[in-house]
Amino acid sequence: MRQKSKLLKGEMYSAYILLLPIFIFYFIFTIIPVKMSIYLSFTDYSGFNVPKWVGLENYKYIINDPLAIKALFNTIYFAIGTVIFNIIMALLLAVLLNQSLRGRAFFRNIVYLPVVTPMLAAAFVWKFIYDPSPSGLLNYLLSFLGIKSQQWLSDVRFAMLAIIFMSVWKGVGYNMVIYLAGLQGIPEQLYEVAEMDGANFLYKFLYITIPLLKPVTTFIFITSTINAFQAFEQIYGMTEGGPVNSTLTLAYLIYARSFKSLEFGNASALAVLLGILVFIFSIFYIKKIAKEE
Repeated sequence: MRQKSKLLKGEMYSAYILLLPIFIFYFIFTIIPVKMSIYLSFTDYSGFNVPKWVGLENYKYIINDPLAIKALFNTIYFAIGTVIFNIIMALLLAVLLNQSLRGRAFFRNIVYLPVVTPMLAAAFVWKFIYDPSPSGLLNYLLSFLGIKSQQWLSDVRFAMLAIIFMSVWKGVGYNMVIYLAGLQGIPEQLYEVAEMDGANFLYKFLYITIPLLKPVTTFIFITSTINAFQAFEQIYGMTEGGPVNSTLTLAYLIYARSFKSLEFGNASALAVLLGILVFIFSIFYIKKIAKEE
């Protein structure tokens, strides 16, 4: 018993030593920045002066700031668009590429390829695709259908939709893989029994596939929404919040307030509010799902 106890203690010490770098990394790059952001959100700080305590002034300013409110609504609009279309496209692609098709592995890799592409690089490529000139790739292709050239990223009507489309293209492969894993866990016997009862493909999809994939959909919905609320790189690389702040998100506003206007106190308050918003959403949705189950 004593020998076993010594072995267990030795294993525990080894585990702690191996995990120590991760804890140090997490403490330095997560815990400390979060605490500093919370502290700076109550101060007036430009990055060069000594932080001056102002209490709740930054939060009061944000609540009455039309630009922050517009950024919030833009962020919600972006999140709704990307999450809904991402889930629908990922599910349909997963179901399609789960069939016994020739070249299935090739098409899976093609769909997943944008996921491993850096977001900023993808944003610059799509900025070229959305080039407003007639020679821009999208405008050039649409010209064959008789559609005149559009200012995709310079028109208030199209700018956010263009970024949503690019973001769905970028992330759909990741969610498709998760759905594929979920599909592998559905017993084939259920489909076979349904076929014996005369069920067609649509019936099996609606009454077997979708209900049994609900936990997977919940996971994708929560993670995709959290990522959408933090959208920054595609905004930075394609529109920088324009035109007329129509694509301004909370994450980009935090960047602009901190590194362009040097209002680190205000930016920190925005970051804290964004974190609270995401946290409340996650807890609310998880509790709702748990109650339903």
